[in-house]
Amino acid sequence: MSGTVAPPGFEPFHSSPFLDHLGGVHRATRDRGPVFGIEVRPQHANTMGGAHGGFLMAMVDLATGQGARALLGHDDGYRTLSATTDFLAPASVGDWIEAVPSIDRAGRRTVFASCRLTVDDLLIVRASLVLATVGA
Repeated sequence: MSGTVAPPGFEPFHSSPFLDHLGGVHRATRDRGPVFGIEVRPQHANTMGGAHGGFLMAMVDLATGQGARALLGHDDGYRTLSATTDFLAPASVGDWIEAVPSIDRAGRRTVFASCRLTVDDLLIVRASLVLATVGA
């Protein structure tokens, strides 16, 4: 870890080897549920020096799957079936990104969810996902 100083309320978060490979993911709990954060590092950058789209999608996927567990209040796992993503603004190396998931509709086997990535108050990514409940 490169010495990321997360904002107050964020704690390091670990859930998988892939997440550990990304490095530096943090989690906080706010009024509406979990928020995931990470500092964009040089290894997360594309050839133009901004956060790579694949890295941003990984944060969306992580936040939505882990967020669904917290927001729905159970330990089921979730597999992403589909994701529609709009990249609205770039993020740069050194930016702190926050990922805020929400549940739009939840059934027994399928969850429709959304996720917003922001830098400060700027919306940089919005995504809609369909998740399958694993084991349902």
